[in-house]
Amino acid sequence: MITAQADAQQKDPSAIGQIKGVVRDSLHNFSLQSATISIYSKADSSLLMYQLANRLGEFVAKNIPIGKPLYADFTYLGYKGQRRYFTISLAEKIYDFKTIYLRNQDVMLQEVAIGLPPVRMNRDTLEFLADAYTLEKSATVEDLLRKLAGLTVWGDGSITYNGKPIHNLTVNGKPFFGGTIKVATQNLPKNIVDKIQVFNNGHNENPLDSTLQMNVKLKKGMENGLFGKVSAGYGTAQRYGADASISHFTPKLQLGILTAFNNTNKVAGSVSGLQQYSSFKGAGTSNEYSSDFSRAGLNRQYAGGAQFQYNFMESKKTLLETRLLTGDYFASKDFNQTEREIVTDRLVSQGIDTRKIDANSNRNTVTRQHLNLNYQANDSKNGLVLAPKVIQSITDHHSITNSTVLLPDGTEQSSNESQNINSQRYNFYGISGKYNMASIFSLSFDFSNHKNDEDRTNITEFTSPLDVTQNKAFNRKYAINTNSNYQMINLRSMPLQDFIFDKRKMRPSITLRNKIELRQNQSIDQISDLNADQNNYTDNTYLSNRTKYNLTTDVLGLNINRSYDVGSLAGRYQRNLRLNIDLQNQFLWQEHRSEKAFQNIKRDYSSFVPLASIHYEDYQTGSYSKSYRLSYISSITVPEIQQFAPLVDSSNVYIFYRGNTALKESYHHELVFDFSHVPSSLKDGINYTVSAHYKAINNYITDSVFYDELGRQTIGYVNVMGYRSAGLNSQMSRSYKFSSHQVQLRLNVSYNFSRRPGYTNGLENLVQQNSTSGYLDAGYSFKDKLLINLGQRISNSNAKNRSPAAVTAFVNTTSVTTGRLSFPFYKGLTFASNVDFNHYKSSSSKAVSFTIWNAGLTQRFTEEKNFELRFEALDLLRQNKNMVIINDGTMLTSTRTNTLTQYFMLSFSYFPRRFGNSKK
Repeated sequence: MITAQADAQQKDPSAIGQIKGVVRDSLHNFSLQSATISIYSKADSSLLMYQLANRLGEFVAKNIPIGKPLYADFTYLGYKGQRRYFTISLAEKIYDFKTIYLRNQDVMLQEVAIGLPPVRMNRDTLEFLADAYTLEKSATVEDLLRKLAGLTVWGDGSITYNGKPIHNLTVNGKPFFGGTIKVATQNLPKNIVDKIQVFNNGHNENPLDSTLQMNVKLKKGMENGLFGKVSAGYGTAQRYGADASISHFTPKLQLGILTAFNNTNKVAGSVSGLQQYSSFKGAGTSNEYSSDFSRAGLNRQYAGGAQFQYNFMESKKTLLETRLLTGDYFASKDFNQTEREIVTDRLVSQGIDTRKIDANSNRNTVTRQHLNLNYQANDSKNGLVLAPKVIQSITDHHSITNSTVLLPDGTEQSSNESQNINSQRYNFYGISGKYNMASIFSLSFDFSNHKNDEDRTNITEFTSPLDVTQNKAFNRKYAINTNSNYQMINLRSMPLQDFIFDKRKMRPSITLRNKIELRQNQSIDQISDLNADQNNYTDNTYLSNRTKYNLTTDVLGLNINRSYDVGSLAGRYQRNLRLNIDLQNQFLWQEHRSEKAFQNIKRDYSSFVPLASIHYEDYQTGSYSKSYRLSYISSITVPEIQQFAPLVDSSNVYIFYRGNTALKESYHHELVFDFSHVPSSLKDGINYTVSAHYKAINNYITDSVFYDELGRQTIGYVNVMGYRSAGLNSQMSRSYKFSSHQVQLRLNVSYNFSRRPGYTNGLENLVQQNSTSGYLDAGYSFKDKLLINLGQRISNSNAKNRSPAAVTAFVNTTSVTTGRLSFPFYKGLTFASNVDFNHYKSSSSKAVSFTIWNAGLTQRFTEEKNFELRFEALDLLRQNKNMVIINDGTMLTSTRTNTLTQYFMLSFSYFPRRFGNSKK
């Protein structure tokens, strides 16, 4: 049941009272659940509050002004409304309407003209009437949503209703330019909206297992529209940026064309990303299409694309009917220049501790294009989805790396200078889809082809002052051509319980399921080395190779599920228990064929891998819903060919691999527990979830590493017992709305533990790792004008490596404190600023702290606010750094990378907007 309530707020508690009463049908005297009660000021007819009656038709509304002439409208769909004038006296402070009787419109002539209520229940759909809310002319749908009771628009643009997330948003029942929520809420103006509809998208087999969906219904005559953006800016340090977009929609067609280019670390990965970056209004403290100061290196991008959607249906007979074709095309060219210093500290209890320092310089150019299509044809019984996809990319890479391995006293063990020149062409062609035929069967499939052609040159010179006989030099060329195919078919049969049981009501649902996957890979590797004497390249007969690899997986099983109505009372509560069991077996056939005899491997595997879950739901109408789920998951993984029998490339001078043909498959067993609590209204408490998992892996494939005196390592693989991992994650959120103020709180806390056995220099060791993280985000807004956001993120990793010889440990901590501020202070002029305090600390190096402070001024012109002038000052303190720390228990790796630093930019934007027949 969806409920809504909004209360008026007063500063003086002594000047507020309350009202109460019951709404009933005048003819049959039954209660009118979800009747709308709207309170207005008699002086100017301004809306003070609204509320829906409970299951008994009762209502109690607080925070109503005392001594002020008011009137209340009582409405219910299909009934003639009533209006009652009243004033709450200071002495009583409570006004009792007693019983309000509404008459069905079929037996009632119109007496008093009562407008539509601000909110109402239309069957199972909650409807907010947009015209009941007065906003400025330039207001968007997002601004409207912030005014609606129970709805919360978070700082990242996501939406919740009474704490429950809105997973899908449509416009007039159809996806809107890719279905991303913010594209609709931040571009469509409020004054073309008729109503906002919120409803449950239920599950046929389990009605309680549903998701919330929102639909924006446009006014008649406003089904056509055009919006976009044209922007350009230039700044210090020769920084520039420009983007342009135009999007047009009709009842049948949506078409958008977008482009952008910049050298300020703004990188879009899809046409959907470009569409979001072109939003007319993003009220909030986040700005997604801004310089990414955490991105490694200096980045420059030229990007463009198009989106379209075509609706083949003139009208729908049912909500499920769909005949829709959507697609998008995205093309980009990215340039990246990166300078890195990587420090790796390695504690070897059975050998020599070392520090490896890598100084790396990279230049990358990536040209890529994506084409995605999606066709959907659904009716009340059958459904078809087809999704072709094409990806093409060209990558040119050039890197130079200088590596040095040092002893604890600073003595150099070895050094290496390498240069890598790489050119790669990649092509992907695929199609996936799904077909449901009534209750008979469902079929999903995925077919794809990957082709990759790579030409690479690796020049390496390895030296050691400790042992000059180990000095080596390589100049090696690689021509590698791979062709991979993937085929997947997943079939679910019709329900079989009719053939097994009689027609009794309480019986399980039984289906057969079969999922078959085939992975095929063919590779032709031509490797050659420079012959210095003859100054030409000669074939490397050891590394040159032709291979074919096939991996077939077949999971065949029987699914049994059953739902139990544990208890229910109409309009009060409902409790449901659902059991699900998959009795299934996993078969795998693995075959590798190579010109190298030792790589010819054929293996067959078979294992019983059941799945099971129990799900209990408790729904208390008007109060809360709770969900408990316990799941058991099992599976197997098989060794890869490089773990069985690798070809060792000696030009990788610091790492060598050795195979193990005796490796066996690993068996995974996992328990997962999920709990969620969702209040029915914002005032009823906190929305929170808790998730816990435990995993055990038998025959875990782990590393067996040997280190030599020059800091080089040889990695082999063995099966071991004793791998364990566990984790706990909790998320909480709460939103407070009162008068013109709103407070948003989010908290995320997690803990993870792993116990990973392995071998170092022939001796068994055990890596135990504990990691914790926490994130608190608090936001405050006043009249959607003043916006403040504070955040704190802390993570800690503590790893110990236990062996018979000693216990070594690594610890690292990361802390990031963020602040965001935005407020208008003079006639459309808005000041915005954000600051990030970063602190990194590890057990093997000095702590690193830096602050990133950005600020900007934005001026919107015209009544429609479709002209914008913006000045930005970025990295004002010139402290930005890029730091990454990885702790795996045996090594602690700290990476520092060059990144974007201070610049100032002035930009101008124009937002063309036209909806219906007039400019908005």
